[in-house]
Amino acid sequence: MTVLFEGCPTRKPAAWTSWSLFYFTLGLVQEEQATPAEFHDRLRETLDEQHFPGLHSVLEDYVSIDYGERFDCGIEQILQSAPTTKPRAQAVN
Repeated sequence: MTVLFEGCPTRKPAAWTSWSLFYFTLGLVQEEQATPAEFHDRLRETLDEQHFPGLHSVLEDYVSIDYGERFDCGIEQILQSAPTTKPRAQAVN
């Protein structure tokens, strides 16, 4: 929290960024422990490129079991999205 207090403009975004990091970590650990490889194989076999072209184009990355790399990417994205400046005051009309 101390590091987030230093980077975030107020306590609220620091707390919510911490919450996001915590639950992202829990979710990824749960996925890593619970998702059988067969699920990924079934998805590869049944995903229709015609109906889901976007997902089909990234399928190998989507089902990647490199949880360390996925974790690092997610943490980086969460931290980069954390507010680092105080919101500007809105003009009064």
